[in-house]
Amino acid sequence: METQKIVVAPGDGIGPELTDAVLDILSAAKVPLEYEKIQVGQSVYLKGLTVAASRHEPDYYSRE
Repeated sequence: METQKIVVAPGDGIGPELTDAVLDILSAAKVPLEYEKIQVGQSVYLKGLTVAASRHEPDYYSRE
């Protein structure tokens, strides 16, 4: 089976916990996924961003 690339957006609240649990299940089931996590939710909004931020955005992690 071909590896599929997906984007994972945990968000705020219980999102990160649920996302990690689902990724653990998919990994245990040997689902062929490659994924990139992006940041969404209040933490991104409060940094002045109105769209999801990924590691590809040069100054995302330096914003306060």
